Amino acid sequence: MTKDIELKAIDELIYEVEMFEQAGVYPVQDFIDNLKTLSAKVKEETKLEGCVVVPVEPTPKMIDSTWDDQDEIEKMSHNSRNEFIYKKMIKVAMLEAARGGNE
Repeated sequence: MTKDIELKAIDELIYEVEMFEQAGVYPVQDFIDNLKTLSAKVKEETKLEGCVVVPVEPTPKMIDSTWDDQDEIEKMSHNSRNEFIYKKMIKVAMLEAARGGNE
């Protein structure tokens, strides 16, 4: 995802430079300002990379997602259990979102 955003920003800069060259204009400060703007845009768009958006409160499906795993969960340490439940609930939330929200 980051590479696509960076490539798009670079393509936009190249296009802008080509347009200036065709017009016979070389506005260095404008180019620098636009470079800063695009750089900020790339940083903003990549800020949440590796994150997902989930409901503030767990949905019923999220809560029910680990019931079938009770035998496995009981054998885990507290930390492993918490991590397992967390990941399972996040996965269910992502699937719900992909299907258009709570069903």
